[in-house]
Amino acid sequence: MSMLLPAQFPFDFNTLPDAATRASMGSSIKQTESTIDAMNDKINMLEVALAKLIAEAKSQVDTLADQKRTLEKGVASAKGFLAPVRKLPADILSDIFMMLLDHDPLAPWTLSAVNKQWRTTALTTPRLWSRIRIQPPAMPSGNALRLWVERSGDSCPLDIEITLAPPANWQPSSTISRADREAQRDEVQWGHVVMFHLGSQVHRWRRFVYRAERLFMFLGALNVTFGNGNAPLLEEFVVDCGDVGHHHVSPDPWCYFPTSTNCKVPQMRKLDLRNVPFAWNSPMLRGVHHLSLADQSHPVASSTRLSMDRLLTVLSNNPDLETLSLELRCGSAVLPPRDLVLHKLKSLTIAGGDAHTLEFLDHLTLPALENLSVRLSVPEAIDDTLQALLSRSGHPHVKRFACHPAYADEFPSRAVAALPTITHLEMLEMMPRDVLVQLTPHPHSDSAGPPVIPGVPNSSNILCPALESVIIRGCPSLAQALPELVQFILHRNPNELGSIGGKSTSGLAPLKSVVITDCGTPLEDDVREWITARVPHVVLDPSLP
Repeated sequence: MSMLLPAQFPFDFNTLPDAATRASMGSSIKQTESTIDAMNDKINMLEVALAKLIAEAKSQVDTLADQKRTLEKGVASAKGFLAPVRKLPADILSDIFMMLLDHDPLAPWTLSAVNKQWRTTALTTPRLWSRIRIQPPAMPSGNALRLWVERSGDSCPLDIEITLAPPANWQPSSTISRADREAQRDEVQWGHVVMFHLGSQVHRWRRFVYRAERLFMFLGALNVTFGNGNAPLLEEFVVDCGDVGHHHVSPDPWCYFPTSTNCKVPQMRKLDLRNVPFAWNSPMLRGVHHLSLADQSHPVASSTRLSMDRLLTVLSNNPDLETLSLELRCGSAVLPPRDLVLHKLKSLTIAGGDAHTLEFLDHLTLPALENLSVRLSVPEAIDDTLQALLSRSGHPHVKRFACHPAYADEFPSRAVAALPTITHLEMLEMMPRDVLVQLTPHPHSDSAGPPVIPGVPNSSNILCPALESVIIRGCPSLAQALPELVQFILHRNPNELGSIGGKSTSGLAPLKSVVITDCGTPLEDDVREWITARVPHVVLDPSLP
């Protein structure tokens, strides 16, 4: 008898086996099955042995890994024990700690938990705790904030920043649930605890910044007279609320610094208020170098709508203004407005507004102006007003100009023609075709260039001969102006980067930067490559997948 061999396979199933074949193969099947059982037993035995070997090897590996980790901890501890940083004097170590604040506002808490030496150094360095940052996700409890303030000492000036933002999945809703009310109550309580500890140190405030993307109940905690309105060290005060409706948060009359008429802030240099109340005659609005006022509420609901003469009075109380940003709707003048010259103002941003805003500009003279941003929503043309402003100011050397006209086809060409020194031009939500034609030496369309302005150099032929950077943002009609865009870039940058070709025959300064974003359909790849090959710095919307 013999076992079935692979050579016998496959069997011929077209024939039937005879009796002898049946007997022989039956015996072979039994013998083969016995052999299979024996092999299976041997396999099981070997698998058990293998599992035992693997378990033993894994046990040895785990043991060695534990020993390795122990040794590594010992080496790290030994290196830490021998580290030269342990020899540093406390004052140098303190300076190193201060350098970390720019990268991590919570560094004081981390450093004070390393070891006894570092904790002692951190706790004896009040200025390390003088930068108080409250921002998601690290929202300190009232007790933690109390410790923060206490560790900053008694005399160290405080730099405070509070930044609030809604959760990532937050959606505005017209209904308020019970959970929302409880959350608002907790927010109000937390806000008042925070401002209680911070307000008790108002005499040490050097900088206070509150920014919120939407209306938070925390805002009501600011409606308090801190320290009897005396902040002798305060240099910067910012309350920037991204939404209107402060009267819903705190219905009581506002009595904080910007609405107080008897506060004392002798060192005030920067004031930024957005969608929060202020008083035009507050001492806080005097003697500042940087002023930003914005009120986006409806003109009927706005409680901070200034008359034009009072707005001019506010500015006259700040003769050293260097930057000014206004987004207000002015009321008609109560008293005859006076002309105002701001000799040091270098940057002016004016947005929103109404017809009185244009009248307000008619009373300004800005001989030192360098940056001008106009985002007016008034229906009247702004070209004449801007041109008159520049003429009164002696055609200052404006380097940066940004324009967001009320109507997409309005661009103050004559005013821009009076500014041949512009190096940075920004076009927002407008029709750029005609502007691109006027920026090109040889227009190839029927669009007329800017008119000649007597006494103004380079007022004819071409706009912005010194242009180096152009930004086109939020202009869906750019797709219809691609030929003009290409010609504009071609005349400014005729050669590709790195080529040996000659300079532009137009004699214009080459473009250094082109930014085109939020203009609807992204540029095609060939146009993108063409622009990138000629301009050093290019920012474009990503291509469609």
